[in-house]
Amino acid sequence: IIKKENPFLDTNDEDVIRAYSAGIVSGRGENHFDPYGAVTREEFSVMMTNLLTKAGKNCTVTNEMMYEILNKYWDGNQVSYWAKEAVVANIHYGIMNGDASAYISPGSHTTREQAIIMINRAYNNFSLVKANYGMPTIISAVDDNFGGKILSWSEIYGVQKYDVLIKNSMCEL
Repeated sequence: IIKKENPFLDTNDEDVIRAYSAGIVSGRGENHFDPYGAVTREEFSVMMTNLLTKAGKNCTVTNEMMYEILNKYWDGNQVSYWAKEAVVANIHYGIMNGDASAYISPGSHTTREQAIIMINRAYNNFSLVKANYGMPTIISAVDDNFGGKILSWSEIYGVQKYDVLIKNSMCEL
């Protein structure tokens, strides 16, 4: 991430500047981040969608999805224009839910509990964990002229890099 110049007059926090540089946060209004302000559900949805998108996850929604999902909630028409796609994506991908009375409450503050629940759902629903691709296998072992072996490993589809821990120094082929 190329660090951008701090646009905010009310914070110098490095983590905020990095999140801004990555496109995860944008602040509130002209040159203000509002570091002590509460975060609304729609603001949190935007940050979650931006983060997932930066992590390479597909969070796209169609106009039909927006219409269908927002019309399921009594206050779906109260979602701000700048947050509609993110709120719909968070609902569609199971990160955020409305309440039992069919309200999204987009302008309500996100509680700590809601934030943790949504982060956990994103983590689980988007598999933000290392996938189990199996183990590479040794395909050749060549003497290294120092009493050891140079090992060649099989490729694993979808993996660009992996670390191998050798627990036993014996090699038999």
